Amino acid sequence: MRLFCITLAGVALLSAGIARAEDRKVGDTFEAIVRDVRLADVLKVEIGGREETIRLYAAMTPGPLDGDHTWMDARQFTSEAVPFGTRIQVTVKNLDGVYPFCEVLLPDGTSLGELLVRNGWAHLRKDHAKEDKAVAELFTALEKFASAKRLGFWRYHKD
Repeated sequence: MRLFCITLAGVALLSAGIARAEDRKVGDTFEAIVRDVRLADVLKVEIGGREETIRLYAAMTPGPLDGDHTWMDARQFTSEAVPFGTRIQVTVKNLDGVYPFCEVLLPDGTSLGELLVRNGWAHLRKDHAKEDKAVAELFTALEKFASAKRLGFWRYHKD
């Protein structure tokens, strides 16, 4: 009986998450409050009183499975850029993943994805480059800048 209740609770939580993702459409823009930085490119946010998880559009950061420590530094950079309670503007750009891929604008209008790439903590997601040529060109230029200046994870790359 206990296993059944736990399984039923898990199904209910999963169903609630799926319903939220179905509510979102590409192009939707909304205000959110940052509740947690899971990874440098994955945020838990509050929207209209409920928590959701989003991923940054076009910016890919190192993760714990990449085999090095740079993911922790990248996560710290994002945590400082958008600390708990920060109000951000979120625009849904792609729904192909587990979580919606979103452009995130900081209170001053700066794109979080651009900030991460410019500071060497992210690079262009190749699958999103095909969707948005302007973002692809910008992120490619910012990536070259960060690499040349040895910023972020680029300081660990050998020439």
